[in-house]
Amino acid sequence: SPQELYRRCNARAEGVRPFLASCAMKLQGAVSLQSAGSPQALGLQRIVRQALWQAQRFKEQVHQDSHLFDKLYAGGSQPEVVQLQTCLQDEVAEALALCALFSSIKESL
Repeated sequence: SPQELYRRCNARAEGVRPFLASCAMKLQGAVSLQSAGSPQALGLQRIVRQALWQAQRFKEQVHQDSHLFDKLYAGGSQPEVVQLQTCLQDEVAEALALCALFSSIKESL
C-alpha cells in the first residue's frame, strides 16, 4: 500500500538518512586530516567500509521500494502518490551519492 511505502520512506528519513549524512560529514573531515597508511587511516578504513555497507543496504532498500512503487502506482496523480514518488526519487539520489562518497573516501585511504 502507499501508506506502507510512505511509512518506510519516513522511517529512513528519521533513521538511516541522517545517520549516513552525519557519518559522511565526519568521515570527510577526519580523512582530510589523515595521511594514507597511518594507523589512524587504517582505523578509518574499517569505519568507512561499515558506512559504505550501510549506504549500500540503504540503496538496495530504496531501489526495492522504488521498483514496487513503479509496479503498483506508476502514473498515479493523487497527491499522496506524487508525494511518495518525490520522496523515493530523493532517496534514490541520496543513496547513490552516499555510496559514491563512501567509495571515494575508501579509495583515498
